[in-house]
Amino acid sequence: MSLVLRELDELLPLTGAVAVCEALPVDATVKWPNDVWIDRRKVAGILVEGRPQEGWAVLGVGLNVTTTERMSSASRNWVIELVERLGANGWHRRALRITRR
Repeated sequence: MSLVLRELDELLPLTGAVAVCEALPVDATVKWPNDVWIDRRKVAGILVEGRPQEGWAVLGVGLNVTTTERMSSASRNWVIELVERLGANGWHRRALRITRR
């Protein structure tokens, strides 16, 4: 998901990571400066591309919803998918509908 922002702050990557932590229905932590972890494994990444001189930035949030089947076994040791942690009870379909608005 990407958002175009007009109010810029140098802490935007960290602010985005904290927002993701607060939105998740489980305990999550920020691994400085732009990763979100659950159970010591990465569940999301934040990327900011900005043009401060033009007054805008794009905040990108990548969530690992269902990804580990395509990953190497080494990557699976440090990555977690939300379906693995929360179960496939339909929450992810609702979340994806929200982000597509």
